[in-house]
Amino acid sequence: MDVDLGVACLARAGAVNGTKTRQQYSTLVVACIAVFAGIWIDKGMGMVVTGFVPTPLHEVVTYRPTVPEVMITLGVYGVGALLLTGLYKIALSVRGQLRP
Repeated sequence: MDVDLGVACLARAGAVNGTKTRQQYSTLVVACIAVFAGIWIDKGMGMVVTGFVPTPLHEVVTYRPTVPEVMITLGVYGVGALLLTGLYKIALSVRGQLRP
């Protein structure tokens, strides 16, 4: 827990430490990598590639999702696409109003 807290502090310090620091692309890259590393350390490999976990007998079992799982996944992506479309519509209309 201490390592991911240190990585998060590094990311925050790199991202918001002064105006010049925020405007440099290299600082943004370091902050993004630090955030990704912190999440990876906190959640571990199991959260990243959960479908590829061998059994205690060192066999990889092929996983096939069921129909309800596929439908739930498509529903989640559909709601996300609908929400994103609505937000894009709002953003583009505000952007159009700001232009002379």
